[in-house]
Amino acid sequence: MSTLRDVIAWSLSGDLDVRAALFRGRTAMHSVEAEHVIERNRSEIGALVVDTRTGRIGVVMGHEGPYAQLRPVSGGREWDAPPGSLREATAAEGMSAKVAVANGRWGK
Repeated sequence: MSTLRDVIAWSLSGDLDVRAALFRGRTAMHSVEAEHVIERNRSEIGALVVDTRTGRIGVVMGHEGPYAQLRPVSGGREWDAPPGSLREATAAEGMSAKVAVANGRWGK
């Protein structure tokens, strides 16, 4: 059986979706501890993040269950991403996304 520390380590390494591990019975944690792990992996609303599954950059608009709701920097349709597939955008990625939006306003 996995410990809380193992689940956190796996989720931070990107090798394991925390929610999937919890519901597959890979750990004997109580539901309160499980919610704590999921809560710790939540990105802050307004944060610029990268969905590592697709490489898309988005702004965290909210949370629905364990999933983060992301919206493209240029606006558009939101998509859901599991917390284990998100990472903070680098300064270069953030700047690139913002420049793309600015260029779009000027028709370039």
